[in-house]
Amino acid sequence: MMYDMYAWLSKASNIEIQNISPFARRKQLALKVMQSGDAEAKKEAKKEAQRCSIPFWKEFSYISPGMETPFLTTGLALQFSWRLQTPFFSRSESEFDALDNPISRDYLSNNPILKTSGAKGMLANLIKMHDENLAIELFGEKNEEHNEIGKTGSLIIGDVQFSSTGHDVFCPHDRRFGVVDHPVGFEIVPAGSNAEWGIMIPSLTGENRRDKLAFLLKAIQALLFDYGLSAKRSSGYGVAVEDKDVQVTCRIGENIIIPEKYKRVGGHEFSDPEPEKPPKLKNIQNDSVALVRKEKNGEQQMACLREEAYKILYEFQFPTISKKELTKNEIKKLGKQKKAFKAKWQKNDFAQKRWDQCSEIIMAQTNQSSEEIAIQHKAMDEWEARKKYHEEKRPLYYEFTLKQAIKMVENEMEVL
Repeated sequence: MMYDMYAWLSKASNIEIQNISPFARRKQLALKVMQSGDAEAKKEAKKEAQRCSIPFWKEFSYISPGMETPFLTTGLALQFSWRLQTPFFSRSESEFDALDNPISRDYLSNNPILKTSGAKGMLANLIKMHDENLAIELFGEKNEEHNEIGKTGSLIIGDVQFSSTGHDVFCPHDRRFGVVDHPVGFEIVPAGSNAEWGIMIPSLTGENRRDKLAFLLKAIQALLFDYGLSAKRSSGYGVAVEDKDVQVTCRIGENIIIPEKYKRVGGHEFSDPEPEKPPKLKNIQNDSVALVRKEKNGEQQMACLREEAYKILYEFQFPTISKKELTKNEIKKLGKQKKAFKAKWQKNDFAQKRWDQCSEIIMAQTNQSSEEIAIQHKAMDEWEARKKYHEEKRPLYYEFTLKQAIKMVENEMEVL
């Protein structure tokens, strides 16, 4: 799925990627960071990616590239949240760092993580010790022979994300003399920090599927409370707090039935980041023409300074006319109009607001083509339509502790 997504994103046009999910958008920004040679563009992409970092289970509101078919019929997504009883450590692959042993971090957000490959390997090895066939079904099987095709697993796993970082020191001893050789510092996620981890099962199928899901949840429970989810597990690292159960947030497909007592109506907040606001597509009003000058090449510029806007508009509204050409009534009427214009436009600063409006329109026309402006407006309209639809039909989700989730799957959940 991830390869399909990257392949699609690398070839998609700007218009095609306007309606993708935040998860896919983040992958598209990762491609932009990796492919760009411009430091400023990388910085902007990383900043935008942080706004796209949403919990894994929320992705069930969207259909991303590589997931074009709605797979939520018998699928589900689970987000696990817990606190650390012991520190977490997973060494970064970076060769250049101020620390000897920096922690692994997300490439875009710079938050501490346990990468998907590490979390997947620990969980797969634990399940394989007890049920090798289930491990192959969930995690797949590599191609051992060149003439055979490997098997794809049914489980999609995300990075484990942590909330904070700290530092620790370990002191290796000289084996000959039993004394400390030299202290070694390394970066950690300290005990008490929060952790989150998301998994997806696009389709819950096959015989004994409830038993398999319950076994998976029990394996995750054992991994968090008994074995630890971290490097240096032999030293007790990566264990969850024992007196606090793991919280599970769940999204399910329409053919999975969970008892009403667990249901949470309302769902999550709309998390799709707002696109860049397009310039206002308005025509310059007739009385604003006096503020604008058209050049020979067709470009428009402001014809006066901002503080001169009232004077120019006043002269445009009331051009110089000889009083000899007017009757007394016309002079009286003109005087009232000038007085009303002055009171309204000076008091409320209308002239300078009109100058700002003209300036904004001209800048938009100068900096962007009409096609680019049209694309931005289309993206904003689509975003507003998605937001409105989301507010009207927020998806349901469920919350349990991990113990409750295991009990519910074994005894109460139904799959049609």
